[in-house]
Amino acid sequence: MLSITNFLNAEMNFMNDKINADRFSGFAGLYENVRPSVPDTACNILIDYLGKKPDTVVDLGCGTGLSTVVWEDKSEQIIGIDPSEDMLAEAKSKGNGHISFIRAFSDDTALPDLTADIIVCSQSFHWMEPNATLAEANRILKPGGIFAAIDLPNLLGRLTQIYFCSVQRASFVLAINLLLSI
Repeated sequence: MLSITNFLNAEMNFMNDKINADRFSGFAGLYENVRPSVPDTACNILIDYLGKKPDTVVDLGCGTGLSTVVWEDKSEQIIGIDPSEDMLAEAKSKGNGHISFIRAFSDDTALPDLTADIIVCSQSFHWMEPNATLAEANRILKPGGIFAAIDLPNLLGRLTQIYFCSVQRASFVLAINLLLSI
């Protein structure tokens, strides 16, 4: 029988964010043109749960910024974070006074403690090392904030069941099935 520990160890190679950072190098333009954006419905669900307009939204694994710019009229400050220089070059063309992009890994954002009202991973959490990413999310999330993964349905269900309690500061840990939101 497969234990949680054995399952997690087997998944670690797949979820090695340092290796995964280079997977999309050279494909930012293609990625930008074929990747779906986040539906407004997903953002609105998170804002409703938060109960107010967020001051700061952090988009972990933002790629080319498709999942970051959807927050433009919904938050005062939006920070997209991605480890890929190639993806961020495309994303930075979308930056403005309240949208910024940082090159960093999901488990080491260099953001100050208690920064974010909402942390979102849009179709990116499955590429991240979950324990370290959720520890970082816990550090930068404001009390009562929300961590949400909008991701692949099968993998997302597994990960949220295992890691649901890992983000202690969050009032809600949400898993939004993107296929139901489109």
